[in-house]
Amino acid sequence: MRTFAGLGMLLVLAVAVAPGFADSLTVTLVSITPTVSHGEQSTLVIQTQPGAACSGEITLQKAGGGKPGGQGNNPSGGRLPERQANAQGQVTWMWKTIGTAGHRNVRVTCKSGDQTASLDTGFDVGG
Repeated sequence: MRTFAGLGMLLVLAVAVAPGFADSLTVTLVSITPTVSHGEQSTLVIQTQPGAACSGEITLQKAGGGKPGGQGNNPSGGRLPERQANAQGQVTWMWKTIGTAGHRNVRVTCKSGDQTASLDTGFDVGG
């Protein structure tokens, strides 16, 4: 019985210090420009694991809940290029907002090793 108790303690210790369990990848919002006018600069800052590779996509939310539009090279509905998180785990994107007024959905995805995490947020473009 004593052997099984010692083995149980060893297994608990191994699980407690196993890599990957306590350090799962997360992406959190630090800040986003909530509302901008056409032609103004938007800024998005996220927090994740240092060294993680992050990119994003911006989509224009169509009225009435239809499918998102505005995808392409235009940040009024386009891609946020891949960036590596700095030593503090932050990534910043800045872009000039163009396109029609409305709400933009933003999805940022970060990858580190075999882990992936995403964040959904958004901002508004005024007329």
